[in-house]
Order: sequence, then structure tokens, then C-alpha cells
Amino acid sequence: GSQKHMSKKGRTLMTFVSVTGNPTREESDTITKLWQTSLWNNHIQAERYMVDDNRAIFLFKDGTQAWDAKDFLIEQERCKGVTIENKEYPG
Repeated sequence: GSQKHMSKKGRTLMTFVSVTGNPTREESDTITKLWQTSLWNNHIQAERYMVDDNRAIFLFKDGTQAWDAKDFLIEQERCKGVTIENKEYPG
């Protein structure tokens, strides 16, 4: 990765992940939990916290993994977008 990404190595990084449509909090919880599991299966460890009916925080212990996770997440059908450090990546 670039220098910018490398500077995040070993540092915690928080990203916001939004779900499309008008989901209930429960629905978003289920969807983002699936994504979280897929990330764990790819050795990308993220803690997940619901912050809105359609939005969760994914917290990466190793900040460099946030961009790998973003690449996966924006490919997902129900992903509206991922925000890393105030930059929005549409799904």
C-alpha cells in the first residue's frame, strides 16, 4: 500500500458502512453481521457497532485492513457506501 496506508499499520481505524434502501435496524444488523463474518473469513478483523438504522461502524485494529475491507464491502449488493477518514466510497 501507499505511505498513507502504511501509516495506519497497527493503529485502530474506524469506518462507517451504510446499507441501501430503508432497512430496519434489525435488518441492517443482520446484513452487516454477514459482511463482518466474510471479512473475518478473509482474516480482516473488525469490530462492528450499529449507530443508525442503516449504518454501522466497523472498527479495524489494524488500520491498513480498512481499505481491503472497503474493496470487499463496496462490491456487496446492499452496501450503499463506506466512509474512511471522511472520504466516501460509494457502493
